Amino acid sequence: MTLAWVALMMGSGRYSRIAIWTFNLWGFADLLFAFYQGVIGVGIDPASLGAAWFIPTVCVPLLLWSHVLVFAILLRTSRSASFLARVAQ
Repeated sequence: MTLAWVALMMGSGRYSRIAIWTFNLWGFADLLFAFYQGVIGVGIDPASLGAAWFIPTVCVPLLLWSHVLVFAILLRTSRSASFLARVAQ
C-alpha cells in the first residue's frame, strides 16, 4: 500500500507512470503468490479459518480486479498517448 501512495504522490510526470507500472506489477504478483501459497503451498483447511475466511474469498478477488483495472487504464492511456503523438505529427 505504501508503494501505491508513493506512486500517487509523484504526480503525473514520466517517472510516476513507471512507478505505477512497477508497483502494480509487484502488487499483482504478490497477490498471485499469496493465493498460490494459500491454496497449494500451506494447505490450510478453509473451515479452520473461521471469520478470516472472508479475506481470501472476498477481499483478495476484489484486490486482483482492482489491479486488472489499473492495468487496463494504463494500457488505454498509453495507447491514447501514442495515437495522439502520431496525429500531432
